[in-house]
Amino acid sequence: MEGKVVIILFSVPKKWYWAPISFFIRFFDAPKSLIPFRFFNLYKASHVAICMDNVITEGVFFLGVRQIPYQDWLEVNKPIRAIAIRISDEKYREAEMFLRGSCGIPYSYLELFGILFSKMSLFFTGKEFKGNPFTRKIRKVKCSEIAYEVLKIIGRVRGLKDPSLVSVRDVEKLLK
Repeated sequence: MEGKVVIILFSVPKKWYWAPISFFIRFFDAPKSLIPFRFFNLYKASHVAICMDNVITEGVFFLGVRQIPYQDWLEVNKPIRAIAIRISDEKYREAEMFLRGSCGIPYSYLELFGILFSKMSLFFTGKEFKGNPFTRKIRKVKCSEIAYEVLKIIGRVRGLKDPSLVSVRDVEKLLK
């Protein structure tokens, strides 16, 4: 099959900026059957990035959406899992245009709290929020939101979810 490859990279940062909120999102996002093992979720991926032609596009605390060479990305991230997806040249160009157009968009710190509260609601009541209560009129994004949008472009999203509520685990579930 002709086409190009997009790699979805799941990682943990080598320096634990914002570790507490990331930990609690993963804690409440774990399946209920794993209750005794929830604290081991600390070692699961807390970050997702897109790699196209050895260039990483990611949403990062303090920096917003940026593109950097893969080797530079490896200096600050520890990869846990990589999933390669072969797509058509047309879809590849669409995804590439979206990623380039996203560069410079600020990072959404508050939406992390919205994800946390939504996952807590799902855990305790069985219902997830319909929208992120911390979404503002000014466009801001997170790493999982960028990955979700790319998966929509390349046709891997089954069902729709508010992108501002997508967690790293949600992205991983879409790729199974």
